[in-house]
Amino acid sequence: MSQEHKMILGTTTLDRLLVSGAESGLNQHQIAYKLLELGVFRFDTAQSYGQGQQEDNLGRMLAKTKRDQYEVITKIMPSEMKSRGSFFDAIYLSLKRLNVDYLDSLLIHWPTKKGEFRGEFMEEALKIGLTRRIGLSNFDNADAKVFIGNPNWSDFTEALHLSHTKNSLQIYNECKVKEKNFLGYSVLNGGTLSNRKVGRETLTKVSLQLGVSEKQLALMVIRESFPHASLIFSSSKLEHIQEICSTPNVKLSEEIKREILSNCASTIRKVQCSLIEVKPDELHASRFGHRVPTNIWEAQENIGGASPSPSDLAEEFKVRRRLTRPIKIRKTRLRKRDVEYEIVNSRIVFWGWVLAFGMESEIEAEIIE
Repeated sequence: MSQEHKMILGTTTLDRLLVSGAESGLNQHQIAYKLLELGVFRFDTAQSYGQGQQEDNLGRMLAKTKRDQYEVITKIMPSEMKSRGSFFDAIYLSLKRLNVDYLDSLLIHWPTKKGEFRGEFMEEALKIGLTRRIGLSNFDNADAKVFIGNPNWSDFTEALHLSHTKNSLQIYNECKVKEKNFLGYSVLNGGTLSNRKVGRETLTKVSLQLGVSEKQLALMVIRESFPHASLIFSSSKLEHIQEICSTPNVKLSEEIKREILSNCASTIRKVQCSLIEVKPDELHASRFGHRVPTNIWEAQENIGGASPSPSDLAEEFKVRRRLTRPIKIRKTRLRKRDVEYEIVNSRIVFWGWVLAFGMESEIEAEIIE
């Protein structure tokens, strides 16, 4: 598969991309044409992105594009799989929103335990032609080992960036050995450019040496370090997509890759942490410039269109009654607050826990300094 074929546009910010395109005088069909010109013809979406709105946006944007010119991946929550009827109702709703007769890939979104979803429903959808491939998205490695070995399951999605997790690396390697498709998301954030742990100074220095942007350099390193992966990126501006798609296909020296990746590892090790259990009302959940909830009402309304939403996560937490990983907190830097800690990340997870169990149920947290 060529490098272009391995790039997938995520649709968490597709609504903003359509707005920015309109401000530049482009309608949604012209934006689709521009994306195809740039070599972007694979799209990753989900039922829970904006409660189905991004599926609808994608379907309208591609309405005048021939079906054989693009691929669409969507995801279904385990909560839609309580019965065969509810599962297929959800699938047909996605097909309607996307304005297609079939999906190129259908993934289970945030499965936590194998028994919480019905794999046979997925295999039936595959058998009757509603989707060409099936797989999992955002899952723990125990599930990966079961389904990566199943010949009917082919697509597996996890976070992949310069500060990738052990779980992501294990799943990537399993997919590589079993010749399954690994789709890595958050390739240009979640620890790459937006996270100070990664060593922004190193990216800046090396990108200037090579005459590429920091985004392009990060993508080059990830692409060479994980050649088996297809990479999912998101952007709300066509010029940023063009920048990403014009990333040079130049082989980096082992010295440069080592410098960047070792810098990531060494800076991550400097972050000291400890685990505690704390009541939600003892934490401050500020917005920090992002459209994430700051109170229960905003969490219920899912004001930022997060996927999965706090309500989706609440349903999952009620079943398994634990987090996949602790939220991260630190000593508050805010004055005149009757709280000791503030949330550093995982705010959507935090509000999912609160919606599930209230403000009095302790949540596991990792204190970073």
